[in-house]
Amino acid sequence: MHLAMLLVDYWRYIFEAELPTIRVAAACGQSPSRGFAPPTWRRVVQSAVDSLRELSDARRIRAIYLPENYDRVILDLTERYHILGGVNASSTPQTSHWDPDSDGVLSGSNSDRNSNWNSNSNSDPSLHAAPAHVCLASQILWVHCQELQSSLSMANA
Repeated sequence: MHLAMLLVDYWRYIFEAELPTIRVAAACGQSPSRGFAPPTWRRVVQSAVDSLRELSDARRIRAIYLPENYDRVILDLTERYHILGGVNASSTPQTSHWDPDSDGVLSGSNSDRNSNWNSNSNSDPSLHAAPAHVCLASQILWVHCQELQSSLSMANA
């Protein structure tokens, strides 16, 4: 779980210098609503994932947590559960379903995690069967998403 927390923190750091709308999109797992076709957003996210890997390598995170653990967690956060960048950032079909019989992966649909958030609940129903590190990463980014959206709306008011 600590590795997932580090990777999410690095993810936030990578987007820190970006425009607020890009930071919100990265935190919320959605492509920006203006000026970003899905292929453009995929390139932005892929560049950020590459930067995430470079930063992790520079800080020896992959070696510290062992390559197989690092690779599993980064795969979970990117292509398997789409926590970093959202489903629009992946070339994986958005309508696919996870195999419920393979090591605790989701059985829900592969939809944007933020479209599933209930305003009366602080949990994403599609993540209930996900590994704890995925749920933690999703929750951290969801809170960050809410903070950025709130500050952006106050700045525009």
